[in-house]
Amino acid sequence: MKKQTHKQRKILLVEDDLHLRDLYRKRFELDDFSVIEASDGKEGWEKIEGESPDLILLDLSLPKMTGIDLLKYLKHKGQSKNLPIVVLSAINENSVSKRCTDDLNVNHYFIKANIKPQQIINTIKDMLNL
Repeated sequence: MKKQTHKQRKILLVEDDLHLRDLYRKRFELDDFSVIEASDGKEGWEKIEGESPDLILLDLSLPKMTGIDLLKYLKHKGQSKNLPIVVLSAINENSVSKRCTDDLNVNHYFIKANIKPQQIINTIKDMLNL
């Protein structure tokens, strides 16, 4: 029998909190994901352009360019149509989550205080058919 090989999936993690970013990077790497990190929205945009991630895990409250602004750029450029996006935010407002999912092509919106890393990983694996 041939051993099946799989392409390592690339996740762009856009999060300004270093500790949270480290936690998620380590957790994703344990599940055989390649992780690209960005600490602000502008750097996130540059990494999307240069790295072609398979999925974006995005905070909304970011320096230099907010997550909402980054989502607007992606939608304007047409890049978010096929690029899965998961928001992980401290903003717990229905109007914000509804805008993200209804208008800005976000697949899932999670509140940081209400979600465990394993739940996000399971959601991402489902989204990427892993």
